[in-house]
Amino acid sequence: MYFCIVAVPVMFLGPGLWLLGQRAIGTPVQAKVLACQENTVSRSYAEYCQARWTVGGRTVEGDIEGSGSDDIGHTISATVRGDTAYSRALTMPLLLIGLGLPFLILTIRYLRAAATRTTALSLRRD
Repeated sequence: MYFCIVAVPVMFLGPGLWLLGQRAIGTPVQAKVLACQENTVSRSYAEYCQARWTVGGRTVEGDIEGSGSDDIGHTISATVRGDTAYSRALTMPLLLIGLGLPFLILTIRYLRAAATRTTALSLRRD
């Protein structure tokens, strides 16, 4: 049961922190968003975009994370790690972290209360 309680904040905070890291670490570039493809499966929606950027004098076309169809034709600030560019927009990472922190606080309070109850029960038995 404790696994489920701890999993919820991790599901938000983990990706949020990972996305912040991708935006902070890497080679800064200016990427031109070329095209985006929408993918809808059942109720799930995802958008995959491609961009062009120059790094080390070499022009590269590849995937860009964190951009959408509104960015097509625009040049945006990004960081590159490997073959993928990551938009430096902070909306998604901050949203995930903002959703995860209240769950983390609730989880810590719940686990402390559970530990207190367990300690109180064990003292009564003694």
